[in-house]
Parts: sequence; C-alpha cells; structure tokens
Amino acid sequence: MGKKINDSFEKKRSDNIRKELEKKYNLLSAEKQRQSYNLPHKRVDYRAGDVKKQVSNVAKAVMKSYNFQSLNEYRAVLSLYGVTVEEVKGEVRGKAYNGLVYSALDKKGEKVGSPFKASLIGRIVGYDVLP
Repeated sequence: MGKKINDSFEKKRSDNIRKELEKKYNLLSAEKQRQSYNLPHKRVDYRAGDVKKQVSNVAKAVMKSYNFQSLNEYRAVLSLYGVTVEEVKGEVRGKAYNGLVYSALDKKGEKVGSPFKASLIGRIVGYDVLP
C-alpha cells in the first residue's frame, strides 16, 4: 500500500516557493501585479468629455490584465468598456504601414466621436503588441 501525501499548508508552502523564485529571478511580485492592474469599473462615457483619456486608460488596463490570442478577443473585452479597435493597413509614399485605431462606443455599440491612432496612446496598446 501507498503512503498519504501530506497536503497540509499546501497554499502556504506554494506561496513561499513562489516568493523565493520571484526574489531569485528578480520578478515583480504577484501581490504587486494584482494591485497595479486595476480594470476600470465603468464604460467610457463620451458625453463626459476627454474621450481619448478614457479610452486610453481602458485600453492600457485591458492590455496589461489579459493575454489575447487574436485581435477579435481583444476587441471583445474592450467592447465591455465601450471601446472598439480596428486594424488599419495601407501604403504611404510606397511604404507599407500597419496600425490600430481606437474609438468610443455608445450604448448601442455604435462608434461615436473621432477615432484616434494607437500611437497617440502608447506602444503598450499598439499593433506590434498584439499576436
């Protein structure tokens, strides 16, 4: 017959191992990561003004908090917060470009206001970050 594996204090033991690994490899601690990625609690309200800032905050928080397999997955999560994103491709003076354009959505899911390029927000929400 076998012997019972001790599972007492399993969470505490695994937390200690995790903390040792974070320290050994100079990683950001799990506690700090949970605190730093606070998702917004409400949708973007285009009538409240400063839409660019609202969309920017949502896009950054979502990008930091989730791992995406596709642009459609990213777009689906953003839509929960009243934001959408589109991929743009084209050519200017013989040079190809790829990018993302963000827009606010109304309650019906329709775009409102002027869209703006991801480069106005920052690299963290740009085309190169997506899979």
